[in-house]
Amino acid sequence: MDAIRLSGETYPLRRELVRLGGRYDRARNGYVFPPSTQDAVAAFVAQHLSRYALQQERIDVPYDPSQPLTQDERLAQRNAARLRRADQLDRQAAQLESQAQEHLRKVTPYDDYAFWTQPILTDHHSARGMIRLRERLSNHRSQASDQRKHAESLHATAKRLRRLAQPASVDPPQVRDPSFQVGSIVHVSLFGSEGTIVKVNPHSYSVRLESGYTMKLSQENMTFLRHSHPERSVRRLAKGDSVVFRRLLQQGIGQVIRVNPNNYTVQFDIDGKMTTAKFMDADLAPHILHSQAESIMLTPSSSAMEQPTVGKTGASSPVPPTTDVPPMVPIRRRT
Repeated sequence: MDAIRLSGETYPLRRELVRLGGRYDRARNGYVFPPSTQDAVAAFVAQHLSRYALQQERIDVPYDPSQPLTQDERLAQRNAARLRRADQLDRQAAQLESQAQEHLRKVTPYDDYAFWTQPILTDHHSARGMIRLRERLSNHRSQASDQRKHAESLHATAKRLRRLAQPASVDPPQVRDPSFQVGSIVHVSLFGSEGTIVKVNPHSYSVRLESGYTMKLSQENMTFLRHSHPERSVRRLAKGDSVVFRRLLQQGIGQVIRVNPNNYTVQFDIDGKMTTAKFMDADLAPHILHSQAESIMLTPSSSAMEQPTVGKTGASSPVPPTTDVPPMVPIRRRT
């Protein structure tokens, strides 16, 4: 489409040119006007030609200069300007990194522990030269450090501009593995040890490690091993229950005094002093005394248990309680 291009010293007159109906075209390095404004542009050039160097010519453009820019065109221009600015910042950062390398090159021959720790002989004729040499090398190191930090800041700004210039993309939601639940035993790849999931967060998991510390980890840093209590789907402890607790390398017996939404408050005795602490479900197991275990084993719950055991003398004897009870596992009645 036929148009008029006005180039030269247009920056001081940019507001007047926009009011005349001009549109700045960076590719053509000037303001583009529709043919209908030819007389107004010619009068404007004649008015300011004595002060500013302006050139007017007829060109052909692939768009209609009389129509305002659309939102997509404005966004495209803005993104193109961001990319140009990002390239400029990267060039400045590369120049600063080159200067920092030049400063470090001067320090490298003296990068020796003995050189920097050797005492300066103040009464010797070489004392002044040694002091000045160390000051120069220290200045080179300081300048190299400052230039590197400035270069990193420029690279970060350029990266941000490029990210803004890219079309917005929505990351797909992360698909969570249903195996990772509260109480699951996982292998933590960061430390090479096992841990227990104590809380499921919106974007991570709170895992208690074997050392006793709890930290937030993502699903990519864990491997599922097993469920600590796969058969339990409800709270298995109640207020007043006697429990065996484990924390770090300690193990003891206490009593549940409160059932919290995510844990239990347990009271126990340490060196004659009663202490309370909060424990997760995975760190507790019901504690059954020997007398309770014996009463549970002797309570008939089926017809098979109603038959006594007859010995060689003909006298009946009760079934002895089972003693092979694994640690921290509740004893269940026979069915």
